[in-house]
Amino acid sequence: TLDILSQSLYVDAVVPGSEPEMYRLSRFGSPPRLPGGVPVICQEAGFLETYGDKFTCMKKLAGKVELAPFADGKDTKGVDELVKQCGCPLVIKERRSSGSTSFRVARSQPALAVFLAEAKQPLVQAFIDDAHGEFSVGIFSDGSFAQAIAFRRKVKDIGPSWYAETSKDREV
Repeated sequence: TLDILSQSLYVDAVVPGSEPEMYRLSRFGSPPRLPGGVPVICQEAGFLETYGDKFTCMKKLAGKVELAPFADGKDTKGVDELVKQCGCPLVIKERRSSGSTSFRVARSQPALAVFLAEAKQPLVQAFIDDAHGEFSVGIFSDGSFAQAIAFRRKVKDIGPSWYAETSKDREV
């Protein structure tokens, strides 16, 4: 149906509007294309498998970039070691989710236990003091160009950004 629709509407490309769409459409080849040849503008399936999962992404990036200490929330031993190393507060979030909608801050070990029990696939990481702000960074590249964007965010205990500010400062 997507193919017939794209041909009848003269669609030049499809841009998935949600993570479930992106995960499904990313499996249509390398690079992703609908069966009729219309390109799908998203990362390839293999990339999403690694970097769409916060835990596997952090394991892949460990030693290459500075990261907050972290553990797989289903690994009791790993979480216990993280608690010994960092204490509370700790951040708990789903390994696969967008917009930090599952973001929780455990300020005590009892709260940590509750949040871990509520999560399907939790990632636990050390709390990062955001006194200087939290920034999200995106890098877009197609091989012939690269563009980076960075924006300062304010995140509440429930997770989603409620404020963002762009910066043209190259050092940022």
